[in-house]
Amino acid sequence: MLTIGLSFLDYFFSFTEFRAERVENDFFKICRTPELATKVTMQPIDRYDGLLDASIIFSDILVIPQAMGMEVQMVPGKGPHFPEPLVLPGDMAKLNVTVDVNKDLKYVFDAITMTRHALNGRVPLIGFVGAPWTLMVRCHIIKLCFEMLALDSYAQIPRFCFLLK
Repeated sequence: MLTIGLSFLDYFFSFTEFRAERVENDFFKICRTPELATKVTMQPIDRYDGLLDASIIFSDILVIPQAMGMEVQMVPGKGPHFPEPLVLPGDMAKLNVTVDVNKDLKYVFDAITMTRHALNGRVPLIGFVGAPWTLMVRCHIIKLCFEMLALDSYAQIPRFCFLLK
């Protein structure tokens, strides 16, 4: 068997079936629709039947800031964009910190359940979660990264954390 030979980015950018799905559905619609997330998650498993060790649930770390009230756009040819990124510690007040994950992220749980049933034990289903540091960095610098200021942006993160005290 191959170890998980398709990284998420390889899959995202080059997998024919996924690209065809993206013609009809935007990235976050696929994330928020359990049937579509299951379909996309199953594509490499079905294509490479018996050759992969696991399946990775189709979702994204950016659904968490969305659930917290941040607008996140997936800009074609560029990637994710926060129209209003967290720049100053006071910006944290804009966030909804009382997220009901069972309601606001139910679609993720439903996609996991639906995909697990679709896999029917063929391979394990794995997923990744966003740690607080990762989420904060993404929400703070993602806009700047796509404006080609990534190094300067990363340098701002410790200052941002210090100001939170």
